Amino acid sequence: RKRKRKRKRKRKRKRKRMPAKTGKDALLLWCQKCTEKYPNVAVKDFTYSWKDGLAFCALIHYHAPTQIPFNTLKKENSRQNLKLAFDTAERLGIPSLLEVEDFDLPKPEQLSIITYLSQFYHHFQGQHTGGGVASIQFSSDSSSANPSSTKSSTSNSSTPISNSSTSTPTGAAKPPFQKSATVQNTSTFPRPAAAAPSPANNNN
Repeated sequence: RKRKRKRKRKRKRKRKRMPAKTGKDALLLWCQKCTEKYPNVAVKDFTYSWKDGLAFCALIHYHAPTQIPFNTLKKENSRQNLKLAFDTAERLGIPSLLEVEDFDLPKPEQLSIITYLSQFYHHFQGQHTGGGVASIQFSSDSSSANPSSTKSSTSNSSTPISNSSTSTPTGAAKPPFQKSATVQNTSTFPRPAAAAPSPANNNN
């Protein structure tokens, strides 16, 4: 009986450990994890779920909250939402692969949206853009959707990261080296007294 119980426990553990998804499925799961708490956003596919632009805006806001005023967006303003998302993404360094007119179709092109969203994944996960969809790996137990594990240029707080340190920024010119006062002002040290002149021989 003990052996049977152990076997059952092992089977349950194996079932709980879900393998990481790859490619298109992993990308969809990542988008769902990032946008699941946003109102009026329900990512179920790579077509209709992105038509009103809110999903794009939510995905950007999740990683860079200071760049998108998500609470002011409305679902019916789809063209404005799309333009805001595309312009903001391009400003963050994500190549602009889509235009607002691409979503005027009854059903947006799935492959174009997948390719564009893969750029989001590689950018926000700290990887090089252009890695492709096949290189994406993500599991439901993964914490990589958390903004704290993404690039240091993004922040989960409402304020952008600022370097309050007084150290010299990287790439900035360093101030010229200054010698210490004890070395520079050598004139303050007492000089040795001059030797007294030897008495001249008066032959007269």
